[in-house]
Amino acid sequence: MGAQDIFSLSAIATQVAQNYGSTDDITIAKAKKWINRALLRMNEMGDWSWLMVFDATFNTVSGTESYTLGAGVKKIYALYYQDTVRRKLKLVDDRRFREVFTYTVTPQGTPCWYRLFGRSSSNGRRKVALYPIPNATLAMYYDYRREIPLLNDIETGSATLSNGVATKTVTLANTYYDNDYDLSLIVTSSSSSDPAVTATVTSQAVGSFIVSLSPTPGTANYSIAYTLTRDPDVRIECGMPDNLVDCLIELATAISFRELDDSDYENAMAEAVARCRALLAEDLNEIDDNIRMIPFDADSAYFADPVLPPQYGD
Repeated sequence: MGAQDIFSLSAIATQVAQNYGSTDDITIAKAKKWINRALLRMNEMGDWSWLMVFDATFNTVSGTESYTLGAGVKKIYALYYQDTVRRKLKLVDDRRFREVFTYTVTPQGTPCWYRLFGRSSSNGRRKVALYPIPNATLAMYYDYRREIPLLNDIETGSATLSNGVATKTVTLANTYYDNDYDLSLIVTSSSSSDPAVTATVTSQAVGSFIVSLSPTPGTANYSIAYTLTRDPDVRIECGMPDNLVDCLIELATAISFRELDDSDYENAMAEAVARCRALLAEDLNEIDDNIRMIPFDADSAYFADPVLPPQYGD
């Protein structure tokens, strides 16, 4: 067994299932759910250094107030743009902002403040609103803590090839970190009189694959249903350090004990959480030590500290 196999979802699920007391297919499937529940708990424990992302960017549009951020943003630490110096925007409370500015906000200029603006109705991503509303294109940068992604080892979907089209690029629902996945295809025709065809995957990438039909379809449309299977590595998929994987197994095992109504559940959970919190504290101490070693210039050289207009109040 290679080192990567120790950290794969299937290997971790097998270990959790063994701790639970059974390794049948149903328990393995449950173990994968327990692992994702454990990831959710780790996600809420604190600001792990391996979840930090810096200098993500979006561009403002003149006259546009709100912007949707990238996927997986849990908490924003800084929002800024680069001028002659780096200008940091100040966060204001959205509810308080709405109480003060009960009218439609129209002032435009260079933004100095931002507020959290809910989530996009189309993709659920976090949004921010800028004030004043930008009157030009600015490259905005933001530092944030990302969500721990849940581990998924299967994806299903479909695509249609119109009559006479033999090759199609199928876009996957997810973009993966590599193209090491397996595909199975089922082809159906819109016409019972159309000849049978064979579907072949000619290439696959992290976010798509190319499928070809032979012989070339005639007058009918062909529907291709696909099932993608993979075995993600938790270190690559989540960015998790090696030493935390054992903690993940302990948390998932403790969660499984609750399903058994095991009397050891509370002790197992307390022990697993305590271990994770100790590793989190160590992780944060390393961040603090590194920051103290950096020869920072004065903050004022990098960040402007805007002051709200008088009408905002205290």
